[in-house]
This record gives sequence, structure tokens and C-alpha cells, in this order.
Amino acid sequence: MKHQVIKDLAVALAGITTLFATQPTASAASQYSAKRSHEVKLIWRKAMGRHAFTAPTGARFSKHLGTRYGYNTETANVAWYTDAHEKLYLKNLNMYSIYYHVTNSDQSLQGWIWKGYLKPANDDSTSAGSDGSSNANNDNSSPDSTMNLHYDTDGINEKIIQLFPGLTEDSKLDHLAAYSIWIDEHRPEDSATLFPERLVKLYGGDPKGLLEEKGGVPEADINTLKKQVEDPLNVIEYSNLSQYAGYHIGVASYPTSFTTYTNSGSIHNKFEYEIYICPANPTINPSTYKPN
Repeated sequence: MKHQVIKDLAVALAGITTLFATQPTASAASQYSAKRSHEVKLIWRKAMGRHAFTAPTGARFSKHLGTRYGYNTETANVAWYTDAHEKLYLKNLNMYSIYYHVTNSDQSLQGWIWKGYLKPANDDSTSAGSDGSSNANNDNSSPDSTMNLHYDTDGINEKIIQLFPGLTEDSKLDHLAAYSIWIDEHRPEDSATLFPERLVKLYGGDPKGLLEEKGGVPEADINTLKKQVEDPLNVIEYSNLSQYAGYHIGVASYPTSFTTYTNSGSIHNKFEYEIYICPANPTINPSTYKPN
């Protein structure tokens, strides 16, 4: 009898173990990672127009990627609608990444999804601009590469160039910086196509050594700009400018409104800037861009 009780208990425990092993729990999908959150630096976050997407792969996160809400395979057939986007610097990968904030149709689900996981979906309700107005009459066609596309606010461009002595201003890089801001403002959902296409038009491919730095400041004075440019987490290493001797530089700036968050609090930024630097005669690598 005693052996039978032990045998029955073992069977019951095995069943419980199997149950917990096979039943998905909320924590299996929703997971907080302090390490993942601390490896992310917010560059900017702002509103965007309403666009419809699906996301068959990847995952959905909180705004600093600290909490994973779920895997996209579980919501592969859900139509997601954008209302905001953010640019993050991933410290462990030394690269930037764009995430879109999305909700489903009844707003019972929401989160941030990397733009590379999002696939455009046809939906007649996605024509609203970032201010809620219709895009029907807005000209969002991409500016031609020969156009004098220029963004400068309160003399920020010249102030930033002054912070990089020895670098020569380059009209191509000025255009590239302005075009990058134009994409963020008008067609962020198409950045993965538009930007490499523009590199091909300007350079014939991917210029080796091209570096980008983007940020925001609450004031347009040179000391505030210098503090931002000096950030040790930036891709352009301001503490070692000598390594960029002979490089060219392009800058664009734009009045905007977005908030960045630091360990000491939040900063309301009134200006956004974009910096590109590149060797004077860069090696041109073949582009991954394939024209339609």
C-alpha cells in the first residue's frame, strides 16, 4: 500500500510538472529585462501619422524595450496602427534603431515594434497626418537629390560646424542631413527604402566611413550643442576628433518638440539636428538597395 501511495504521488507530481511545462504563462511572453532597458538610449520620440501594418515576426516592447509584451507570431494577423515613433541608440550593438508605437483597432493592445518587423497593410483609414489632418492634399513626394534641400534653425548648422575644426562642409552631406530630417517628418515608414536610394543617387553606393549623429537640444546656444555633441555614447567620437582629419561634414537642423529622458530627469527639446561626416573621397561599397 505504501509503495502504491508513493507511486500515485509520483504520477501526480509528474502530471503537474507536465502541465506547467506545456501551458504558456503570462511571464513567458511578457518579460522585464533591466539589462535590455539599460542598454538603450533614447535619441528622440515624437508623434507620427496613422499607417497600417502587420508584424508577423519579432516582438512588441515597452518604450525603452525594458518589458517585452509578447511575440509578434502570436498577433501575426493583427492590423497595427501607428501614432508615434522613436529613435534609440542600442549601446551593445553600437547602432541606431527606429521603433514605431502601434495599437490595434480597438486599442486593447499596444507597444513599440522595430520598423524592420512591420509590413505595410492596405487600410482606407490610414490617411491621417501626425496632427490628425488628412494627407490627401499633402505633397510627400521625395525631394529630388539635385534640389537645394536645406534645414537650418537659429544658426545651429554653423554653430555645430564650428565644433568640428578641420572638417570641411560638404553640400552632399548637407543635403543628406536635411533629407534624413525630411524623411522623419514626412515618410518615416519608408526610411528603409528612401535613405539607401538617396545614397545611391548621391554617391553611387554606400560610402565607407559615413557616420551619423542625431540629437535634440532645448536651446540653440553653442555650449548646449557642445554638451550634446560630446556625449561619450555618440557614434561620432568627439573626444578623438583627430581620427577624422580630412573628413567632410554636413549638418541640418529643424524646430521641433520632443522629450528625451535621462537618469536625472526629462528634457524638452525645441530643436533637432542631424550631422553626417564622411571621408573626403570615400570608398564606395555596393548598395543593398534594389530599385523597383
